[in-house]
Amino acid sequence: MLTATDRDSLINNNLQFAKTLARIKRKSCKIASLEELEAAAYFGLVQAAKSFDPAKSPDFRGFASRRIFGAMSDYLIEISPGTKSKRMKSSLLPDSLEARPEASGKTEVFEVIIAPLPQRTQVILRRAFIHEDTLTQISEVVGLHESRISQIITEARNTLRGIWFDRQHKLWDTIA
Repeated sequence: MLTATDRDSLINNNLQFAKTLARIKRKSCKIASLEELEAAAYFGLVQAAKSFDPAKSPDFRGFASRRIFGAMSDYLIEISPGTKSKRMKSSLLPDSLEARPEASGKTEVFEVIIAPLPQRTQVILRRAFIHEDTLTQISEVVGLHESRISQIITEARNTLRGIWFDRQHKLWDTIA
């Protein structure tokens, strides 16, 4: 495995590569801005650097390109229109962090993710994503109309996405 210094160097030396892959992806995708795709590409680059083992594969760019394109595809799936329930499910957590009551570690991650949100919003998100309640069931518990519940979930998604992008930009400002 790489040392932290080697990993940081690998990331810094491949920032332009990730940016180029984002531009390539942007040509075939119009639902996300170039900046959004670049943020997802940088995220994929960091993930690739963390898991890269030169003993297994000496070609970092070949290894990283799969992870970078995967991160951009994950982001596009997250923001793409689909069925309402599918959008709601995928809007807050990537599949790898999808919370289930029996997965306490994943539930803890979910709790950390929603911590900055107002208490009522947290209750709604827990009911929707941990308990997997329908909008009707949630509306009975919190006393709001189903359409308002849907709006709150959408607002939470947008807020959390904004927090995520702010953190990504701060990370890259410190690296660059």
